[in-house]
Amino acid sequence: MMLRKLLSLAVAFLFAAALPCFSVSAQQGAFITLSEDPAEGEELTVTLTFAEEDNIGYVSSQLYYDESCLEFVTGDAVGGGGLLNIRAFPVEDPTEVTLSLTFRTLSAGYSALELRDSYVFSPDGIVLDTPEATQIVEVSLSGEVAPDQTSSDSEGIASQTGSEADSSPDDSLYQTSESSRADLSKALLSAIYTDTGSLEPEFAPEIFQYRIFVGADTDSVTLSAGAYSDQDMVSYSGGGPLETGSNIRTFTVESPDGSRNVYTVDIVRSSPEETVEKAAEEQPDSSTISSESTVSSSSARDSSTPSDERDQLKDSLNLALAVTLIVLVVALAIVIMWIKGRHSKSKKKRRGKKRK
Repeated sequence: MMLRKLLSLAVAFLFAAALPCFSVSAQQGAFITLSEDPAEGEELTVTLTFAEEDNIGYVSSQLYYDESCLEFVTGDAVGGGGLLNIRAFPVEDPTEVTLSLTFRTLSAGYSALELRDSYVFSPDGIVLDTPEATQIVEVSLSGEVAPDQTSSDSEGIASQTGSEADSSPDDSLYQTSESSRADLSKALLSAIYTDTGSLEPEFAPEIFQYRIFVGADTDSVTLSAGAYSDQDMVSYSGGGPLETGSNIRTFTVESPDGSRNVYTVDIVRSSPEETVEKAAEEQPDSSTISSESTVSSSSARDSSTPSDERDQLKDSLNLALAVTLIVLVVALAIVIMWIKGRHSKSKKKRRGKKRK
């Protein structure tokens, strides 16, 4: 009996210990995982993971890093100079997107990796999530070993935006990332123009992800943009007839010194069914129209002047008097005819008596 209880406790303990593993795999959002904390001059592998409960169509995001500390080597991204543009699709698990990036460390110190302007789309082009994540990379001098307090990062534990830990570096470590972001202002757009719909959110040079919603009857949208500097080159990719759902268009701005930014515009075209439903929702209810007409008529009556009311009363009285007069005349005529009839009958009776 005692042995059976011990076995039950052991099974319960193993089950409780396994639960955190399942909860970690079921986490949603964006995560940045490091292979290790490298030394100066070594390569670093960064794994980006986007996880959702529903199936993912694709992911569009931007990764900021300190170009004075890290140099992008290769991976599933486009860009450089402190900013990478990411567009990735699920491979094995439809609810997860994973991609790897390789960097080379340039100098010792701390560098912040920041996932921003992220959009996770469903296969139908619907935005499922807009996650963000941040990870600190500590680059040690060649031959030195990173302190033990950063071992959790070397084991590949990602820190998601909004989470806090006592062992995290202070806010001054993020200044390098902010300075590198300021350098990117060399290649910015001054405006994005569209002939249909409007940008969401409203355009700002430091915002790189936009959406435009159009109806099913819209086959194409013309976009144009202008650069802040006349020396910057702006190239446009995308085009052709719009498909139902998501349609990606991009503007790439490049400066003579090599600075580069990519603006993404996602044109979301609704299906015919969605357009009909939206039109039905916007159409006013008949009861609302009738109530509005009643209110307007009553307000018109209320706004009438006293002289108008007296004129209306006079007209009503005159009509009533006219009807009464006609009725009296008709009644009088009937009475006269009746009296004449009685009088003629009496005459006939008297004549008959005289003849007898």
